[in-house]
Amino acid sequence: MNRLNYFNPYINKTNNHEDRLTRAFLVLLRYSPSSFSFFYEAIKQRSKFREELPNLYSLINKNIEIQTQVSSAKFETVKLLSILITNDYYTDDILIKPSCRTATYDGVITLGDNLTIIIETKPDRNNVWQDQLCPSKENLSDDIEIISMPVVIMWSSIITWLNEFAFSNQHNYSERLIVEDFLSFVNENYSYLNPFDRFDLCKGNHSLILKRISTILKFIVKDEDKVKYHQGWGFYIELPYNSIRKIGLIFHPKENCLKLSLYFADTQGQARGLYPVNIDINEFEKEGWIIHPNFHFGFMTSNIIWFSSNDIRKYIDYWNQNTEKLRQIPNHIELKKFVRELVIEDVINNDDEGLKNKIYNSKMEKINVCPGLAFIYEIPLKRAEELDQKGELSDLIKNKIDFCLKNVISRNSVELLNG
Repeated sequence: MNRLNYFNPYINKTNNHEDRLTRAFLVLLRYSPSSFSFFYEAIKQRSKFREELPNLYSLINKNIEIQTQVSSAKFETVKLLSILITNDYYTDDILIKPSCRTATYDGVITLGDNLTIIIETKPDRNNVWQDQLCPSKENLSDDIEIISMPVVIMWSSIITWLNEFAFSNQHNYSERLIVEDFLSFVNENYSYLNPFDRFDLCKGNHSLILKRISTILKFIVKDEDKVKYHQGWGFYIELPYNSIRKIGLIFHPKENCLKLSLYFADTQGQARGLYPVNIDINEFEKEGWIIHPNFHFGFMTSNIIWFSSNDIRKYIDYWNQNTEKLRQIPNHIELKKFVRELVIEDVINNDDEGLKNKIYNSKMEKINVCPGLAFIYEIPLKRAEELDQKGELSDLIKNKIDFCLKNVISRNSVELLNG
């Protein structure tokens, strides 16, 4: 069976064996056409003989074959190109020519009858043996033309554009999923290939910052499967509590800031689990937290409209004293009465136009009351970079989460986070 069949992995080789890395990458190219296109374009851009390489669109009716651990083959295409994928710049001058060695190629890509690409992958450039980049005479047809200079691609470049790919909405879900799986495999077994293990190394790149956030959250939690991604928000830790279900570490590019975000009572059910609540707002403010009301109405599983409030203390006091009002509003008439009461009590600011557009002009009935509370701790990106360089950022985030959970819902983060 083909070794690149997804269901036919190596059994007798450890995950950090370089053949596993090669197979994983070639499986990615085989199952993700977009990844293959990006990889081939990277090859063309880096080759001094790019004009001699065919364009992908010219191969639309040609067979493209990807193989690994090839030892017996006859290369009969017009041209042959050698590729080295490694962890660092490789500047040694290498002349690619027929070799007398008996070769086993890490990877072979055949593009119709136009081009054969032989691939040597090395996690460490110091382990590169130059003759490994040259094809064996035994495998060459008589008239094949060997391109005399190899193309060297660094793993850091591959990881960079795969991260861009993973966070793009322009590609289908299946391709993004296999890219994410490959990146997780690399991070787990070849973390030294990931050059973006600190925020300062991300150089402000949005996708790389998101990847670093994901890595930090997975590092601090006991079960990294609890770290998930919400499109339009960001990475968060899934929680088991009845008053809050997510802790987000959200990047806000316009503000160049990370925001540790805990939204309590985000649904009507969570509100019932939270109120009444005893919160020392002064203590939170001393610790640098921003607390603000997050009142909104929901319908079924969707949140519909949000309202601003003037006074956080008055807001909390009202809901502590009126827990019986944490209920569904059955119809628009009752909803108008309820909103009027909240405005009179200075719990929320009125928004007649928003209510009209979002609810009153719709057929939605049975509106959920969600008196949310938002706890935000801001970390400017510059500060995050400095703390990350010192190895102190993860501890700061853990400490802030622990403080918030203890002082809002009396939960100890030891059940959630690593010590």
